Amino acid sequence: MRIQQIIIILFIIVFIGLAGYIGYTVVSTNAINSDREQLTSTLYDLGVLAQQYYKRMEQNKNGNGTFIGWSIPAQYRNKPGTFNSLTKNDYVYFYAEGTHKGRNTTTPVRITAKVDMHDIKITIIN
Repeated sequence: MRIQQIIIILFIIVFIGLAGYIGYTVVSTNAINSDREQLTSTLYDLGVLAQQYYKRMEQNKNGNGTFIGWSIPAQYRNKPGTFNSLTKNDYVYFYAEGTHKGRNTTTPVRITAKVDMHDIKITIIN
């Protein structure tokens, strides 16, 4: 074999390896972003449901609205990832953990949300 053929073969091997690495990175990043967006959307939906509960309690108890007694509905427990909530009188705190490793590549995607009667504040942790 001539030196030119060897150089061409090496170039092809490097090119295929680089293309594979870039493809893996793009797919992995897309999966992580999708996981993060799905968790954020679900937390927002849960926040809206909690606010609706608060407003119903406010109407039923003559202005004494509360989040006490609210819990995550069953249909949200089967979503990818895990969802937990801490319910207090005037707010609900949510914690969601995804199925893919997050930005630090060691722990899963994690997002929190604090919901009160006026606002839903979502914070992406990882």
